[in-house]
Amino acid sequence: MDHQLPVFPSFNYEADKANASSHWNRWINRLENLFVAMGLEEDDDKRKRALLLHYAGERVYDIYDAEKGTSGDTYNATKGVLSNYFAPKKNIQVEIFAFRSYTQKHDQTLDEYVTELRRLAKHCNFENGDKEILTQIIQHGKSIRLRRRALREPDKSLAEILEMGRALELAETHAATIEKES
Repeated sequence: MDHQLPVFPSFNYEADKANASSHWNRWINRLENLFVAMGLEEDDDKRKRALLLHYAGERVYDIYDAEKGTSGDTYNATKGVLSNYFAPKKNIQVEIFAFRSYTQKHDQTLDEYVTELRRLAKHCNFENGDKEILTQIIQHGKSIRLRRRALREPDKSLAEILEMGRALELAETHAATIEKES
């Protein structure tokens, strides 16, 4: 019986050590999606662990072998050893600083900006992430019109402000098209 494993990239720790934590989290999430696509069951622990160590690559296997200690031979234990290695404990104040320092770029849409803010907010332990994101849009977003609308209507939710912002962006795009052809 021929069982061929699907192609899946190994985890390239060496490429960007400074951002290994976020890359590791994305990589492990994608691997777990592959497990679902392969039809692996929750209780198929040995196979998941073997696939994790296989797909992670030789360098990561060596790291695991050196760091495993008495962690156990389960998938979750193996994933935990590697997660602790690649994603050490975060300094919440540094994460909040990165979030608060992030401003909307000139060529970035509102939705792209909010997606990046959501990614940054994951590590900040905010009680109300949407409130913090709304504050960032008001303080560091590029649209002066949206900022003024949001300040004029302080009871609006993030979803409502995003709807307004999308409408303003679309209107700007349409106006630019018309003005360009006139």
